[in-house]
Amino acid sequence: MRVCTISLNLHTTDFNYGGLLHSWAMQEYLGSLPFAEEAVILDYVNTKMEGRCPEDPVKDRWQQHHYLQAAGSMRIKPLVRKRNEIFQDFISSHMNVTSECYTQAALDKAELPYDTAICESDVIWHPSYGGHTFDKSYFLANPCFSSMRRIAYSPSAGGGRALEEKEEAELRAYLENLDYISCREESGREMLMRYTEKPVEVVLDPVFLLEPESYKSITAPPVMDKPYVFVFAITHAEDIRKTARSYAERHGLQVYEIAMNPWDGLLPGVNYTASPEEFLSAIKNASAVFTNSFHAICFSMLFSREFYVFPRNPKVHYKIAELCGKTGLEDRLFLERPFEEREPVDYNAVQKIIGRERKKSQDWLMNALKAAPDA
Repeated sequence: MRVCTISLNLHTTDFNYGGLLHSWAMQEYLGSLPFAEEAVILDYVNTKMEGRCPEDPVKDRWQQHHYLQAAGSMRIKPLVRKRNEIFQDFISSHMNVTSECYTQAALDKAELPYDTAICESDVIWHPSYGGHTFDKSYFLANPCFSSMRRIAYSPSAGGGRALEEKEEAELRAYLENLDYISCREESGREMLMRYTEKPVEVVLDPVFLLEPESYKSITAPPVMDKPYVFVFAITHAEDIRKTARSYAERHGLQVYEIAMNPWDGLLPGVNYTASPEEFLSAIKNASAVFTNSFHAICFSMLFSREFYVFPRNPKVHYKIAELCGKTGLEDRLFLERPFEEREPVDYNAVQKIIGRERKKSQDWLMNALKAAPDA
C-alpha cells in the first residue's frame, strides 16, 4: 500500500510545533504497519497561503499592503528566518515529503502514484482555509484522489462560524466523496452528522497513535540543568507567564519558555528559535507545564507531566475541554476561573484511558486502511 497524507503543517502563517508533530506521528505510525510500502506527506500550500512569505514577515506584510506592519517587522525578521530554517531542518531530517510542492490548482491536474489518501488532523475543515470557504483538497476532493481510498483521520472544524447555505451544500458533497470519516472532537461529530448519513467516528489526535517512547528519537536532551516549569502560549502569554513565575518561586523552580509569537522572542529569557526536538524535551522534562496550546497538553499527557491550562480564544476552548474531559482532567482547566494549584495527576488512571482510546483509534484507522486497494 502506498499512502499519502495531507494536512495543515508545512505552510502556515506561523511555525507551529503541533502541526509538524502530528503529521510526523501519523507518518511514523503508517510507516510502522507491515503492509505500508510507503507513507508520504503531500507538500501542499492551501489557497489561503498561496503567495504568502511567512519566512519573511517584512515581505509578507508588504505584499498584503500592510506597510506600517512591514516596517515594524524588521525587528523580528531574523528570529522568524531562523525558526523557519530550524523547522525546515526538522522536515528534511525526519519527514518524508513529496519533492513537488502542490497548490490546489496543481492537485487538480496532478497524477499521484498512491492508492490511499488520508486528510489528517488539526483544523483543516475550518471554513476559511479556502479563502472564504472550505479547502476542497483537505477533503480529498481533487480529481487526483478520485481513484484512491479516501480516509479522513481526526480533522477538526475548528469551532467555526455558522455555515452559509452554499457552504452547507459543499460540505455535503465533500463528505460524500470520503470513504471513511472520523473527527477529533465529539462536537465536530455532531456537526458533521447533520451533513452526512455516513458513520463518523471520534478518534484521538495522531500524536496519540504512538506510545511515548516512540518520540525518543526526535526528543532533544534536557533543555535546562535544573528543575523548571515550562511556559508555552499560543496567545496571551503575559498572564500565563506571571502565573508560572509565581508558581516557580513557591516551588524553587526556574522558568523556561518557548514562544509562538516572534515578538515575545525579543523578551529576555524567551526562546523563539527552539527546534521541535527541544519543544518535546521542554515538555518531557518539565516539573509542570503552563499552556493554552492543544498539542502542548497532548504531549503533557503522553509524557505524564503536570500541566495547567489557561484561556486562549473561546472558539478553541472546546477542543481542549473535550480532551481534558475525556481523560478526567477537567481540574487542569482555568479557562474561566482563577488559578489554583492542584494535587498531582494520577497518571496511572490517565494512561489507562489514553491506552484504551489509542487502541480504539488505531483499530478504526486499521479497518479503514485494510479496505483500501491492495491492503
